[in-house]
Amino acid sequence: MNEIKVRQMERAMEGSLDFIEKQIIDQNYLNSQEINDLNIYGLGCEEGEVL
Repeated sequence: MNEIKVRQMERAMEGSLDFIEKQIIDQNYLNSQEINDLNIYGLGCEEGEVL
């Protein structure tokens, strides 16, 4: 049952989110490592761009 839910969530994420949004969710909720807000805010910035 859990495997089905995981596949459904993956399909929903692939179809409805752009690359940056998917990265944010992956890093913030699906990653076992602690991540701070600055890393999340920086995902959408180009190199050299000020937050």
